[in-house]
Amino acid sequence: KNWPGAALSRLTSEDIIPVASPEIIKKYKLSSPKSVLNAPLLHLDTRQTAWNDWFAAANILEVQAVRGKYFDQFSMVIVAATSSMGVGLVPSYLIQDELNSGILKQVNNLSLVTGNQYFIATPSGVENEQAEIFIKWMRQQIAKTESFLKTTL
Repeated sequence: KNWPGAALSRLTSEDIIPVASPEIIKKYKLSSPKSVLNAPLLHLDTRQTAWNDWFAAANILEVQAVRGKYFDQFSMVIVAATSSMGVGLVPSYLIQDELNSGILKQVNNLSLVTGNQYFIATPSGVENEQAEIFIKWMRQQIAKTESFLKTTL
């Protein structure tokens, strides 16, 4: 409906997880969702309710999680988190390298499925072998990332 004349191939949905540097985790003794309330929060400007939604998913209600620093891109939230500025709430697929290297750790195992989804759009009714190869490759990469995240988080 939003993409007339296009065939949509779904790639993945989005889940966001709280991450911080090992120093922040140690300094604020982060482990449970409630412990995150003690740490500085890193926000994405366009997702101002994300932290409140995450706390609500943890049954921590009536929290006004607005304190902390605001950034306009996830990449900036990730850099701030790796720089020990606080706890970032970011899509898990964006931080596989940081988690793998240990410069970021997931604070706890609570993730929040946002409802956002990612698709590749191709012209409807047109067979495109290169697009199919790319879509297959993307799905393989996503599966690898999801498998990695399940084994490390």
